[in-house]
Amino acid sequence: MVHVSEQSKSCAANGTSDVMTDMEEKLPGGAGPLREPCSSLQRKLLEISNSLSEAELTRMKLLARPKVNGFRLAKMRRGLELFKELESTGESHAYVRELLKGIRRYDLLVTLDTPLLDNTESGKSNSVFPKSCIHHFLKTWIQLK
Repeated sequence: MVHVSEQSKSCAANGTSDVMTDMEEKLPGGAGPLREPCSSLQRKLLEISNSLSEAELTRMKLLARPKVNGFRLAKMRRGLELFKELESTGESHAYVRELLKGIRRYDLLVTLDTPLLDNTESGKSNSVFPKSCIHHFLKTWIQLK
Protein backbone atom coordinates (compact mmCIF):
# COMPACT_ATOMS: atom_id res chain seq x y z
CA MET A 1 0.00 0.00 0.00
CA VAL A 2 1.26 3.45 -0.88
CA HIS A 3 1.15 6.27 1.64
CA VAL A 4 1.50 9.68 0.07
CA SER A 5 1.94 12.92 1.97
CA GLU A 6 2.98 15.80 -0.26
CA GLN A 7 4.89 18.86 0.85
CA SER A 8 5.06 20.98 -2.29
CA LYS A 9 8.17 23.05 -2.73
CA SER A 10 8.44 25.15 -5.83
CA CYS A 11 11.72 25.12 -7.72
CA ALA A 12 11.35 28.78 -8.54
CA ALA A 13 10.45 29.76 -4.97
CA ASN A 14 13.77 28.56 -3.60
CA GLY A 15 15.82 29.56 -6.63
CA THR A 16 17.44 26.16 -6.90
CA SER A 17 17.08 23.49 -9.51
CA ASP A 18 17.50 20.55 -7.17
CA VAL A 19 14.60 21.22 -4.79
CA MET A 20 12.06 18.44 -5.04
CA THR A 21 8.59 17.63 -3.80
CA ASP A 22 8.64 14.95 -1.12
CA MET A 23 6.18 12.14 -1.58
CA GLU A 24 6.39 9.53 1.16
CA GLU A 25 6.10 6.49 -1.06
CA LYS A 26 8.12 3.34 -0.46
CA LEU A 27 9.62 2.09 -3.68
CA PRO A 28 10.49 -1.49 -4.69
CA GLY A 29 13.94 -2.69 -3.72
CA GLY A 30 14.01 -0.73 -0.46
CA ALA A 31 14.50 2.64 -2.11
CA GLY A 32 13.65 5.76 -0.15
CA PRO A 33 10.85 8.25 -0.70
CA LEU A 34 9.89 9.17 -4.21
CA ARG A 35 10.64 12.76 -5.08
CA GLU A 36 9.22 14.76 -7.93
CA PRO A 37 12.13 16.44 -9.70
CA CYS A 38 12.21 19.95 -11.09
CA SER A 39 14.28 19.45 -14.24
CA SER A 40 14.40 16.89 -17.01
CA LEU A 41 17.91 15.79 -15.99
CA GLN A 42 16.71 15.26 -12.43
CA ARG A 43 13.77 13.26 -13.74
CA LYS A 44 16.17 11.03 -15.64
CA LEU A 45 18.41 10.62 -12.60
CA LEU A 46 15.38 9.85 -10.44
CA GLU A 47 14.19 7.24 -12.93
CA ILE A 48 17.65 5.68 -12.91
CA SER A 49 17.79 5.80 -9.11
CA ASN A 50 14.39 4.13 -8.81
CA SER A 51 15.48 1.40 -11.24
CA LEU A 52 18.52 0.37 -9.21
CA SER A 53 18.36 -2.60 -6.87
CA GLU A 54 20.10 -2.42 -3.50
CA ALA A 55 22.88 -4.67 -4.84
CA GLU A 56 23.39 -2.44 -7.88
CA LEU A 57 23.52 0.67 -5.72
CA THR A 58 26.08 -1.03 -3.48
CA ARG A 59 28.23 -1.87 -6.52
CA MET A 60 27.94 1.72 -7.79
CA LYS A 61 29.01 3.03 -4.39
CA LEU A 62 32.06 0.75 -4.45
CA LEU A 63 32.98 2.02 -7.91
CA ALA A 64 32.55 5.62 -6.73
CA ARG A 65 34.91 5.24 -3.74
CA PRO A 66 37.76 7.11 -5.46
CA LYS A 67 35.49 10.14 -5.90
CA VAL A 68 33.32 10.13 -2.76
CA ASN A 69 34.19 9.89 0.94
CA GLY A 70 33.54 6.38 2.30
CA PHE A 71 31.61 7.71 5.31
CA ARG A 72 29.23 9.61 3.04
CA LEU A 73 28.84 6.57 0.79
CA ALA A 74 27.90 4.41 3.77
CA LYS A 75 25.00 6.72 4.62
CA MET A 76 23.56 6.73 1.09
CA ARG A 77 20.43 4.65 0.56
CA ARG A 78 19.37 5.87 -2.89
CA GLY A 79 21.09 6.37 -6.21
CA LEU A 80 19.91 9.96 -6.31
CA GLU A 81 21.94 10.69 -3.17
CA LEU A 82 25.04 9.32 -4.89
CA PHE A 83 24.35 11.35 -8.04
CA LYS A 84 23.94 14.57 -6.03
CA GLU A 85 27.13 13.89 -4.08
CA LEU A 86 29.06 13.31 -7.30
CA GLU A 87 27.67 16.55 -8.70
CA SER A 88 28.68 18.44 -5.55
CA THR A 89 32.25 17.15 -5.90
CA GLY A 90 32.41 18.51 -9.43
CA GLU A 91 31.88 15.26 -11.30
CA SER A 92 29.96 15.44 -14.55
CA HIS A 93 27.15 13.12 -15.46
CA ALA A 94 29.64 11.33 -17.70
CA TYR A 95 30.89 9.72 -14.48
CA VAL A 96 27.37 8.44 -13.75
CA ARG A 97 27.50 6.86 -17.22
CA GLU A 98 30.76 5.15 -16.28
CA LEU A 99 29.22 3.83 -13.06
CA LEU A 100 26.22 2.47 -14.97
CA LYS A 101 28.59 0.76 -17.42
CA GLY A 102 30.48 -0.64 -14.44
CA ILE A 103 27.37 -2.38 -13.15
CA ARG A 104 26.28 -3.34 -16.69
CA ARG A 105 23.01 -1.38 -16.65
CA TYR A 106 23.20 -0.31 -20.28
CA ASP A 107 19.43 0.10 -20.36
CA LEU A 108 19.78 2.95 -17.87
CA LEU A 109 22.47 4.57 -20.01
CA VAL A 110 19.80 4.98 -22.64
CA THR A 111 17.60 6.77 -20.09
CA LEU A 112 20.41 9.19 -19.29
CA ASP A 113 21.37 9.81 -22.92
CA THR A 114 17.94 10.35 -24.46
CA PRO A 115 15.47 13.20 -24.00
CA LEU A 116 12.40 12.51 -21.93
CA LEU A 117 9.69 10.86 -23.99
CA ASP A 118 6.78 12.64 -22.41
CA ASN A 119 6.36 16.36 -22.91
CA THR A 120 5.37 17.57 -19.45
CA GLU A 121 4.07 20.91 -20.69
CA SER A 122 1.57 19.54 -23.20
CA GLY A 123 1.06 16.13 -21.62
CA LYS A 124 1.66 14.56 -25.03
CA SER A 125 4.29 12.02 -25.92
CA ASN A 126 7.03 12.91 -28.38
CA SER A 127 7.38 9.26 -29.34
CA VAL A 128 5.18 6.84 -31.23
CA PHE A 129 6.33 4.05 -28.92
CA PRO A 130 5.60 3.93 -25.18
CA LYS A 131 8.70 4.28 -23.02
CA SER A 132 8.21 0.82 -21.51
CA CYS A 133 8.34 -0.73 -25.01
CA ILE A 134 11.58 1.05 -25.83
CA HIS A 135 13.23 -0.06 -22.56
CA HIS A 136 12.03 -3.64 -23.06
CA PHE A 137 13.40 -3.66 -26.61
CA LEU A 138 16.77 -2.27 -25.48
CA LYS A 139 17.08 -4.71 -22.57
CA THR A 140 16.34 -7.61 -24.92
CA TRP A 141 18.74 -6.30 -27.55
CA ILE A 142 21.54 -5.85 -25.01
CA GLN A 143 21.02 -9.37 -23.64
CA LEU A 144 21.30 -10.80 -27.15
CA LYS A 145 24.63 -9.07 -27.84
